[in-house]
Amino acid sequence: MDAVTGFEKAHATITYNGIDLYADEEARKTFVKLVPQYVNLRDIYTVFHTLEDAGRLFLPEDIRNDRKKRKQRVEEVLSLFGLQNDRRRRAARSKQHQMGHDRHRACRPERKKRG
Repeated sequence: MDAVTGFEKAHATITYNGIDLYADEEARKTFVKLVPQYVNLRDIYTVFHTLEDAGRLFLPEDIRNDRKKRKQRVEEVLSLFGLQNDRRRRAARSKQHQMGHDRHRACRPERKKRG
């Protein structure tokens, strides 16, 4: 999916009605849409990289395609939410794993501290 949407580079040809969607970015944007079921935060991504990837997908084209402008926007978002010190922290575990962990913790009885 990453290659089809243009998120990652691949040595491939992806055609639709004779149009090479991999080579023609405008055609790819017109014909290929990705609707994620949930936000997929990869375990290896830092907060900074997660925001940068989101910028590649959702920012206006002039910012999305300019690394310097995209980085500047990520810095603004980090500052806006007070995340400057967390920029190198891993973003999150998968949503399903985290939900399972929360359910497990909620169902576990409280332990009394031994005094």
